[in-house]
Amino acid sequence: MQDDSSPESLARNLQHRSIASAFLYAYYGQVDGSFTQFPPGGLPAGYDPRQRPWYKSSAQEIQQMIEQLQSGARDAVETMGESRRFSDDSVRIGGQAGENLRDVTRLIGEIDGMNQSVATATEEQTSVIESLNMDITEINTLNQDGVRNLQASLSACTELDQQVGRLKQLVDSFRI
Repeated sequence: MQDDSSPESLARNLQHRSIASAFLYAYYGQVDGSFTQFPPGGLPAGYDPRQRPWYKSSAQEIQQMIEQLQSGARDAVETMGESRRFSDDSVRIGGQAGENLRDVTRLIGEIDGMNQSVATATEEQTSVIESLNMDITEINTLNQDGVRNLQASLSACTELDQQVGRLKQLVDSFRI
């Protein structure tokens, strides 16, 4: 079958064996109002397929599909933006946790050095342990925040995956 919209080409395509063997009648109405049918037959003067209920219904269904696709795409963009925000928060929290872990590592090194002179450094060790305890508490808090953000990211990704599935179904239903 050819990809030509001339009336002669359309008539040849409508007579093609794959269409003629599957359909008793075949009709093709174009946006400009021209109309081709097989087998050829007479049409009333001024016949415009665009005014027929089947043409209007088809055009309305296509418009609804397009609107659904646009709405689904907008929802997907919003979900991606939300997921990006959650990811940015997770990266920020991860950076803070990394800094705190470096602090903890440094403090552990200081504690090890202080253990060699326990008699003179008891007060200093107490101060470092309190600081370490606060850092660990902060790491725990940041870790819990990170888990919540990762769960929110997972939820947003799951929602995005569902929207992709809905968009794919809409696109698949749009194919001829």
